[in-house]
Amino acid sequence: MLKKMGLFPAYQLSDFSERAVLEFGSLARRLPKWFATFQKSLNNWRENSSPSDWLKLEAQDPAGNLKKIHFEKVIKTLFRSYTV
Repeated sequence: MLKKMGLFPAYQLSDFSERAVLEFGSLARRLPKWFATFQKSLNNWRENSSPSDWLKLEAQDPAGNLKKIHFEKVIKTLFRSYTV
């Protein structure tokens, strides 16, 4: 699911750069329907993922960037960029 949404590379890199976050916010403002769908999909995944889903996700990343707390941090940063 993360690969489909384009977020998997962010976890492999650990974090987005400040410029990437600003560009994401700009993209979200230019494409509000896309952003609404993106936000809805992420929120749906977060709300409906089981502990088993998180274990599978975390097992894919030996660096530990796919931990739930990191995921939440990245998502908050991206969503906040839309309002900046």
